[in-house]
Amino acid sequence: MRSRLPSLPVTPPELTFTPLYPAQLDELAILDAATFDPLWHFGRRDLFELLMRGRMQVAWWEGKMVGYNAVCANTSSEGQLARLAVHPDYQRRGIGRALVSDAIRYAAGEFSVLVLNTQINNN
Repeated sequence: MRSRLPSLPVTPPELTFTPLYPAQLDELAILDAATFDPLWHFGRRDLFELLMRGRMQVAWWEGKMVGYNAVCANTSSEGQLARLAVHPDYQRRGIGRALVSDAIRYAAGEFSVLVLNTQINNN
């Protein structure tokens, strides 16, 4: 994983990342609901549990919350990209790619392996 870090894409200049704070959970739940089908929505409680289990980063596009990622430990050597979302109005701008790159950079310092599970119908 560490050997791939130099080849990760550059983050768009309009995009910044910050850690998720509990005070932002309501806003993040709205973003999550806009991004996922109802079966896969995470509400405030689900997002809080995810925050307590791992590291969550919020993507901001020119000051607006537009996406997030969550990386959790499966074991001491294996991390999991547990959640990734980009608001539909901001997709196709490189935000998802930047969120994945951010998760990889973080995981490379914490784990030997980073895994991802996804659904067949994910966009």
